[in-house]
Amino acid sequence: MADEKTAVAPEERSGRRDVREQLQAIPVPETSVPDDTPADAGEPLIFLDDIHVTFKTRTGSLLHPNKVKAVRGVSIKLMPGETIGIVGESGCGKSTTANVLCGLQKPTSGHVYFKGKDVTNRTAADRKTIGRVLSVVFQDPATALNARMSVHDQLLDPMVVHKVGTPQEREKRVRELIHLVGLPASCLEALPGQMSGGQRQRVAIARALALNPEAIIADEPTSALDVSVRAQILNLLMDLKKELNLAMVFISHDISTVRYISDRIIVMNKGVIVERGKAKDVFENPKDPYTKLLLGAAPSLLHPSEECFK
Repeated sequence: MADEKTAVAPEERSGRRDVREQLQAIPVPETSVPDDTPADAGEPLIFLDDIHVTFKTRTGSLLHPNKVKAVRGVSIKLMPGETIGIVGESGCGKSTTANVLCGLQKPTSGHVYFKGKDVTNRTAADRKTIGRVLSVVFQDPATALNARMSVHDQLLDPMVVHKVGTPQEREKRVRELIHLVGLPASCLEALPGQMSGGQRQRVAIARALALNPEAIIADEPTSALDVSVRAQILNLLMDLKKELNLAMVFISHDISTVRYISDRIIVMNKGVIVERGKAKDVFENPKDPYTKLLLGAAPSLLHPSEECFK
């Protein structure tokens, strides 16, 4: 059965519009806050170095179309075993940044490094190598999964494409994956349309883990789910992070959710990083007015305890 959506009261919608107007009125710096990773931290899995992404719009003339600067001067280092949360309202550039991280978007300028190698203009061989190490969990599991393939075949497919293991080893791995995300083996024969939103997202996470990646990019993985299911998926991601020592980039518009799961937080506004730091520091002592307003407008549904940051 599909997850039910909670109705939003008119006064709540009005309050959201007021907050959005206040967020839009906050001035944006010309450049992003520089990366704060210690110089002796070691080699990052992925390093975005001064990334800019500019899109041409359909407005303006044919020869001189208008342009939108989606990302401006963004630098991010993702270290092994670390979770970075990227937060901001819709249109702030966080999903574009995630697309650059996983190779779905080529930057207009700047460089992308994978384990020290420049892969800004990545080849087919680079894509295959990175695909073994880096997986993506998308926002809507209903569209991320193939509606005509059983769960079993969807989990098997990445191993077949990358020629990992023998047929027997692949079958064993499929059953390990479905158990790892807390679903019964009976789900393996189901189609995505026969499952709830939370179950589909667990399948999407299991598929992302099929090749034993070192890092996962999770782009709004709970926003399409009912509120009652979000905490379950977040807890699952937290457990997997600890059990498998996964690095993760977690994208969300909800700063409270990002705080719950992240080691470091990056706050973006109109393509610029306006604040970054340890999750607890950003949450308890925000410096940028945009961050302060986001925190005031986003009461937590999860009520994370202080143990999350120890």
